[in-house]
Amino acid sequence: MAETSSLDAAEKGAKFLQRNLYRKIYKYGVRFVGKNAFISYIQNDDTCFGITVTRKYGNAVKRNRFKRLARAAYAQVDIPRFACNIAPRGPCRPLKTDDLLTDLKALANDLANAQSPATASR
Repeated sequence: MAETSSLDAAEKGAKFLQRNLYRKIYKYGVRFVGKNAFISYIQNDDTCFGITVTRKYGNAVKRNRFKRLARAAYAQVDIPRFACNIAPRGPCRPLKTDDLLTDLKALANDLANAQSPATASR
């Protein structure tokens, strides 16, 4: 039996697989448009994320590469108590983890700035 690393276990617990959560995020969520990714998010009890890549983006190799890069970038950013859905922006182009990491860090900064005045006024 193969051992799973703690990162694998965290990723499995952190992603959402239910269609109703995807629909809820798209219907009621806030949209963040980065340079390379389109991120929809909604406040949630748990931190979780999903990745949506359609066939318009490219063939299976390109789609799987985007998903792999998105998982790696999301693992490096702390976005507490939000359900996020990450989708590529525009046509397929050469991406690196740092490109998606920049978009996710910008989102994390926006969320931190939006939450800090609310907690200070209480």
